[in-house]
Amino acid sequence: MGTRTRQRQGFAERYPGLNPATYAALVAWWDQNDARGYGTTARWNDLSGLKNDLVQATAGNQPSIVGTAGGIAGRVRSFDGTDDFMAQEILATASTGTFQLATVAAGAMIYSSALDLTPYLGKFIRVKDTGGKYAWGYIKAACGGEALGSDLFDAGAGVFTSGTYSWLIFGTNDIANDTNTLKITYVDNVSGAYLYLKDAADLTADPTVGTLYKLTLATKVNAGSVVNVIVSYVEGTTSTLITQTTMTAKEFYFNARHATNCYLYTPNMEAGEIIWLDNLVFKPVTDLPVTGVTIVSTLGGATQSWTGQESGFLPNAISTVEVLEPDFNITGAMTVLAWLKPDDGQPAAAQSILSKWDTTAHEAYDFLLLTTGKLKAVLTHDGATEWDHTTDAAVYANGTQSAFSFIGFVFDGAGNIDVFSAGAEVASTATGTPKNTIMDTAAVFAIGKNVDGSPFAGSQALQMIFSRALSAAEIQRIYLRTAPFYGNL
Repeated sequence: MGTRTRQRQGFAERYPGLNPATYAALVAWWDQNDARGYGTTARWNDLSGLKNDLVQATAGNQPSIVGTAGGIAGRVRSFDGTDDFMAQEILATASTGTFQLATVAAGAMIYSSALDLTPYLGKFIRVKDTGGKYAWGYIKAACGGEALGSDLFDAGAGVFTSGTYSWLIFGTNDIANDTNTLKITYVDNVSGAYLYLKDAADLTADPTVGTLYKLTLATKVNAGSVVNVIVSYVEGTTSTLITQTTMTAKEFYFNARHATNCYLYTPNMEAGEIIWLDNLVFKPVTDLPVTGVTIVSTLGGATQSWTGQESGFLPNAISTVEVLEPDFNITGAMTVLAWLKPDDGQPAAAQSILSKWDTTAHEAYDFLLLTTGKLKAVLTHDGATEWDHTTDAAVYANGTQSAFSFIGFVFDGAGNIDVFSAGAEVASTATGTPKNTIMDTAAVFAIGKNVDGSPFAGSQALQMIFSRALSAAEIQRIYLRTAPFYGNL
């Protein structure tokens, strides 16, 4: 992946006289008028040194690069207002193979058979289930290899030393102890027999919700039979089809979703079918294979936990794992500055200049040009409850804009948002209840749109993001430094 080092010297040379803390807080710096930042229509190079490039792989969604000053190529990126946008780069992704995921507090970890996650220590990871819901956090350390806790089966219950223990039948199917194995014979119900995986049945303790477990067993069927062995964990199942006629080892990994309502059963039985089970072992997974990783809730933190999980997230039904740089996950003070020119100063619909904003549960921040020509900076502290500042007067006149303008906003981490234009703060009015933090969400950072669409129509030449509240004097200094060039685009 290469080394990530802030280009403090380059940025400091271009913009001298700022607070040293500002140079250290530079998150991203895209400049279409710096040869290093020209990039391509598919990639806008970040000059901060943190490699926060913006990308767009789909040709039809790529803003075009046009020259508007002296015919020199590479001056601005032009967004069509329909489907053009650029987003932070996905460093690695997996959507095939198997996934193992623990969501329990103090035990968060993940393994993907298709992706070695250990090269991405310190990165941001988001995990999407088959229903489109997310869990997210920060990669802390490599796992040490699969390790298991103690077997939770009562003495004798997993090897059937006598009787059938707490197994129950569906219908009038037959269960019996057949030489220290469990024998299930179909009589009249396709679901066979079942066992609750809980303390009140054959376990020494109830499963802990969110813990990853491994269940192993040996099984066989009579000749010609095909029987499923299934573990049910409330919102889904994991299964294996048994056709072997000699005892064969099988294993299941699953995240316990209920303390007393997970169970093992043998469905899809038909007349004449018999299945045997033996050597059941049920253990918590305490560590994952060496290409898996532990997860912490904050960047650089020590608390092993996911940052967040959407309500109804399905840890046993993962569709995609994605790894990203963590820098856009700003939760405190921040500053956004940009030189841009909208096509229409008062567009027919609101347009998103930049955002980290994706569905109700994943709203973080959004900077908008409204239909009135006003600017609006929106934040949330919980992913859903918005509060914002909107300029009192229009920053842009109605109609075609002939010049680039310098705009931005500052959040001070203490409940205050200030909106800037031409290097100076402009009067704005707050809506909603101010908060001191921004939600750390699973959303991907983007310029030119948000999840609602709100596509930006116009040209963008320069964008800067800082994880610090710049002072009015610093913003004025950057404006004066850039205005002789950008003001003439």
